[in-house]
Amino acid sequence: MSRSSWLPWTLCGLASAAAFWLVVETRRLAAAAGVSELVALQQQQSLAAARSALQASQRQLDDAHTVTAVLAPQVERLEGELHAALDRQQDFATLIEQRADQAEAERTARAAAAQALQAPMPEGVRQCLLALRDCLRADGFVGFRFLTASALVDQQLRDVELLDVDGGQLLTTLYVARRMTVRLDRERGELTLRFFDGHRRTGEHHQDCPVDGLPLLLRPVDGRLWEQRLPYLVQAEGIYPLPATSAPPAGTGLDVTTRDQWLERLNGLLGTAGTTERLHVSTFRGLRDGAFLQVALQGYDRKNLLRSMASCSSLSVEVDERAGVVQLLLRGGTMRSEGGEASISDDGYRMLLQAVTPKQAKDALLGMVVQK
Repeated sequence: MSRSSWLPWTLCGLASAAAFWLVVETRRLAAAAGVSELVALQQQQSLAAARSALQASQRQLDDAHTVTAVLAPQVERLEGELHAALDRQQDFATLIEQRADQAEAERTARAAAAQALQAPMPEGVRQCLLALRDCLRADGFVGFRFLTASALVDQQLRDVELLDVDGGQLLTTLYVARRMTVRLDRERGELTLRFFDGHRRTGEHHQDCPVDGLPLLLRPVDGRLWEQRLPYLVQAEGIYPLPATSAPPAGTGLDVTTRDQWLERLNGLLGTAGTTERLHVSTFRGLRDGAFLQVALQGYDRKNLLRSMASCSSLSVEVDERAGVVQLLLRGGTMRSEGGEASISDDGYRMLLQAVTPKQAKDALLGMVVQK
């Protein structure tokens, strides 16, 4: 076969092969394009789904922010209530602990008090109380009685109980104190019992001792006797006045029984006097010419609180038959009240007993009155 005869066949074969290759390659490219389109479509779908999820999350987040904004005040209020409840719980726990400590302290104090009651009073303290009783009686203060004390330290009695019985008025006053001091004014002839860390009770009335102590003034007293019998307790100040140039009249002293009887009569009369303050004579030294000598007079209000006191050289009940008036006549001394201190001259200071008649005064004192 000549070259010119097989050349067309060769070219035809090459053309067929090229056409076949082109068809195959076209199919391959179409398949690849389809896959790429499918992948792109899937990616678009995934992107759309992600966008939808993101939008849903954003809406949920917005809803959460809205709910948070609405609930924030409530949450803050609940947090405040929770903190307040925790604080109350802590305060309650602290109170329970304090109450427990207080109860334990009270139990300890009661146990100590019971032990102190069972323990006998020290002999030195007992002798001190006996000396106090004797000195009080010697000065006419027969209504006072020391019930107990636990110790005598630094010129102070500890854990003292003193009973003051007013027989004329049927009143009883109890002094209870952790400590008590005794101070003597030599010049005035005054003795002050001062009570600390305690109280005074008269009937239903209760009075706590102030920080500087609750004073009980006794006047007149024999200072030398107190210093002689109780040098370890009495704190004395001042100088004793010079003795009078003339001796006192004889027969002015009284025994204890007679003095108590006259005190009962006099205070019984004063108890019906109708005065603004209830008058009461705590002591006197003797009698002369119808007058009570060296008298201590107190005035109490309706609550039985001491409002005034007077110490005078003589006191007598003066009656005016024509006017139908009865008065107390005080001579020589001092009077103390809330307004201050005033002197009582020898000319006398009178106090009207408005509810007492001359006859009642004479009957009560067996005629021992002064006519005006």
